Amino acid sequence: LSFISHPKPFREIFVHGTHVEGVHLRAGPIARGGIRFSDRPADFRTEVLELMSTQTIKNGQIVPTGSKGGFIVRDGNGPAFILKQYRTFIRSLLSLTDNLEAGITTAPEGIMVPEHDRADSYLVVAADKGTARFSDDANAEAIKAGFWLGDAFASGGGNGYDHKAVGITARGAWVCAAHHFTGLGTDAWSDAISCVGIGDMSGDVFGNGMLLNPNIRLVAAFNHQHIFLDPKPDAGKAFAERQKLFAAGRSWDGYNTQMISRGGGVFERSSKSITISPTMRKILDIKDETLSGESLIRAILSAPVDLLYNGGIGTYVKASSETHIEVRDPTNSAVRISANALRCRVVCEGGNLGFTQKARIEYAAAGGIINTDAMDNSAGVDMSDHEVNLKILFAAMPMENISLNRRNKLLKGLTDAVTEQCLHDSLLQSRALSLAEADAAEHLPRHQRLRDNLLRLGWLDPAVAPMIDHNELLHLRPQLSILLGQEKNRIHAELSAESFHKGSSFGDSLLLRYFPAKLHKKYRQSFPNHPLAAEIVHTQTANHVVNYFGLSTTHHLESLLDANIGEIVESLLTAEALLDAEALREAIWNQTGDMAVAVSLQRRLQQLLGLFAENLLRLCPVKRLGSEWLHKQQKGLRQFRRQLVSNGMEGLAGNNHSTFLANIRQSGLSEPVALHLAAMPQMARSAAAVHLSSSMRQPLNRCLQASQACLKLLPIEEMETPLRSAGWGGEDAHNLRREWLHRLTLMQSRAIAQLLGQPDNQFERAGRKLWKNHRHWRELEAYRQKAAEQKPGKEVDESSRMR
Repeated sequence: LSFISHPKPFREIFVHGTHVEGVHLRAGPIARGGIRFSDRPADFRTEVLELMSTQTIKNGQIVPTGSKGGFIVRDGNGPAFILKQYRTFIRSLLSLTDNLEAGITTAPEGIMVPEHDRADSYLVVAADKGTARFSDDANAEAIKAGFWLGDAFASGGGNGYDHKAVGITARGAWVCAAHHFTGLGTDAWSDAISCVGIGDMSGDVFGNGMLLNPNIRLVAAFNHQHIFLDPKPDAGKAFAERQKLFAAGRSWDGYNTQMISRGGGVFERSSKSITISPTMRKILDIKDETLSGESLIRAILSAPVDLLYNGGIGTYVKASSETHIEVRDPTNSAVRISANALRCRVVCEGGNLGFTQKARIEYAAAGGIINTDAMDNSAGVDMSDHEVNLKILFAAMPMENISLNRRNKLLKGLTDAVTEQCLHDSLLQSRALSLAEADAAEHLPRHQRLRDNLLRLGWLDPAVAPMIDHNELLHLRPQLSILLGQEKNRIHAELSAESFHKGSSFGDSLLLRYFPAKLHKKYRQSFPNHPLAAEIVHTQTANHVVNYFGLSTTHHLESLLDANIGEIVESLLTAEALLDAEALREAIWNQTGDMAVAVSLQRRLQQLLGLFAENLLRLCPVKRLGSEWLHKQQKGLRQFRRQLVSNGMEGLAGNNHSTFLANIRQSGLSEPVALHLAAMPQMARSAAAVHLSSSMRQPLNRCLQASQACLKLLPIEEMETPLRSAGWGGEDAHNLRREWLHRLTLMQSRAIAQLLGQPDNQFERAGRKLWKNHRHWRELEAYRQKAAEQKPGKEVDESSRMR
């Protein structure tokens, strides 16, 4: 009987008969994942568990949390036999799964279900290795069993999105690779990029990937049978030949060798001796004149090229500290290399498990650019998620009486829109990792606290996240990728537990964004009736706050405030809406030519939004504010911003943010965007004014004027700046930071309220009159002068001032 243990509660589902042995893993309150089959039991359970860890990270982007399952075929072979056993396995899964009838969850008859696993009717089978062609068969079993999802049970069938035809997995992976290359000053969609690859043109991920840039210089590739070499490819001829092979579904042995440059060719992987031409030796930077097929593959993997593109199956790179036995992929042990032998600049993992996690870490630590497979190839599961939820949407609209043919036409018509959504999600995660990478370089303790929290709560398992407890490695993209996926999962789970969707002012807009714009006009009234509407909102929210506000921001605010995640998220979304940050954020990415400058500006924007959200949450219950309040305050803040920028950039130069303004001037941003961004430091400090406008029933503009006067007279910003610096990262310092920031926020609010109590609007004059006799007034003025003279980056000693 198959069994895989997992740290989280799950329902064990087993099928054990003469021919099939099954494993199905649960990773949370809702099951979702791929099922794959194998004819080799050895290490299969371990492989499923490894895939499980990858899938769980991916599922931060999709509505349900995920799982991986598998079955081993015994005592038979051939397509018909395998399909029969697959159907048996699917029937068994369905017989043990809750159903949904007239909106009521019903447990399977005769099955005892643990309390923690009750009322869970969502089970989806996603296409995976060996079973992608069985989606229609799985759906047929679901329909026959009367399962509520019908043909939404298995994505990618005849009435679903064909991932290979769309090329979604490869295109999503290439978006991630293109982001890497943008940082290197290269356009991965059109520039010449030297590349070696794992796979062949008949494969979905490799075939589609090698057609995304007509100027790719694919100098070498291999699959399970052949090795392809083309030392000096003619880009046009090579691209045309790859197109032909992809259309015909042919492997490397179908390549027209007349199109290969001199010194190249197609060779058997099993060859004992292959002559390596001088030109090929130069490309691979090797001296050997002959190599076996296995040795040649190792030379290809370690070639000094721009890109190593994994579009195949198998684990080809391990850490130098790992043994081949530890990798548990004996088929490829003879060709596997250690990460310290890699010489490519960028790795793109279109396939799963091409690298061990320790290999990724070792390569990244040496300066290589790599995410994880869960980040690079997540677009495929993202598209499956959209397909299933669109089918559920249409099925849940009985009043519309949408026929199956009409539904299928609608789905097909949405292909491009769904594709763009999935590719944009991949881009957002790539950007989020770059921002997290830069943030970790400055504020590593924040990421350490986040990591420790995820470990404590069980979201991180060192067994599948090796070396995650090594602080010196936590800034690397492979480690940050794991944190990013699991932080999204954590936030999602917390939001679900709090029923965030019921009280948020942003639930409707987040739900609306999930569905393609083409559906909004006619079907938007049905979106809230989607059976998974709450899950969609919570997933969208978790993705939004991590992608846009920063990997560690939510947890950092938790550590500073006595607030739950729902309140923190609501405050961040409120800050974004009130300060019109969305359009600003997108403009920075689109208009700034230098990636480093764009990242710097985006991080500063994240910090300013976090500042506004933090202060607002200290002063009022954000979730009670409501949409009408948001709209009113947004109008007032826009007017305030117009006043701030009316004198141009020079009028903002005196706000103690000279470095920030200098970066804006050099960024290439259009004038309206540059002015908007330059005004953000002052806008971000307006939370107290916004709160007092409501609580004291005063005009917002008057409150904002009082706030500006307060910040001119009192060194609140000067005292706060060092408290937010990297030097205050330790736990003792962080606890002091929490207390002092809280005091500063309350002090600012009380000071503004005092000014608002004065009869006229000459707030600066009124403030001097009010406070000049305070026993610490001279000390405050001296402190402000000292802070003004302080060199950038040097901290002021707060211990004698915060009394």
